[in-house]
Amino acid sequence: MMQVSSVGVLQSLRPEMEALTDLTRQLGVVSLHAFALSDDGHTAHVRDFAPLYGVTEESATGTANAALTYHLHHCGMLPQDCACTFLQGEAMGRPSVVETVISAGRTIYVGGESYLLAHGEMDV
Repeated sequence: MMQVSSVGVLQSLRPEMEALTDLTRQLGVVSLHAFALSDDGHTAHVRDFAPLYGVTEESATGTANAALTYHLHHCGMLPQDCACTFLQGEAMGRPSVVETVISAGRTIYVGGESYLLAHGEMDV
């Protein structure tokens, strides 16, 4: 988790993917989940980078946003029982809303809106 000061700063991030790959490898983490708290009806705007696994940027990351929900709660930034919305994918032109609910301070539910990008069948 990496908090930045504003949505503008978040959207202007241009990570050096090679350095970020090295950093995530060294830390033993899947991705860097950058976020900026907001007052526009969303809990935060987020961007997720996982170049170590071939993902330059992800447009919707349920697991990372569930972890962010817990992080915000643990740091005292969210009440015990609340719902959150995270806007992700804006910088990619593929905005997604990931919704989470934290209950009893430890159970987190994840959902949201999706967009069908492609459909197909594969014969094996």
